[in-house]
Amino acid sequence: HPALATEADDVVNAAFRSEAYRTLWRAVASLPRKHREIILRHYVLEQSIEQIARAMGYKSQGGVTSRKKQGIRLLQEWLADDADLFNLS
Repeated sequence: HPALATEADDVVNAAFRSEAYRTLWRAVASLPRKHREIILRHYVLEQSIEQIARAMGYKSQGGVTSRKKQGIRLLQEWLADDADLFNLS
């Protein structure tokens, strides 16, 4: 029955996303504090690099950009085994 198949797919997809989100949030929570704060401000709060630099007291945007890139690299390394969940490959 097509409706049951769609419902089952929805349940499987929701569980998969839920697992992926938990895995991602654990990794983000493990980042060094400054990296974590920049990642969260940028991707969750949707703040610009300029806004983050101002809010966190950076003299230039370069420090924010550098820490953001370092944080992303750490997440990519830590989540490499789960690359299929996050399109990190």
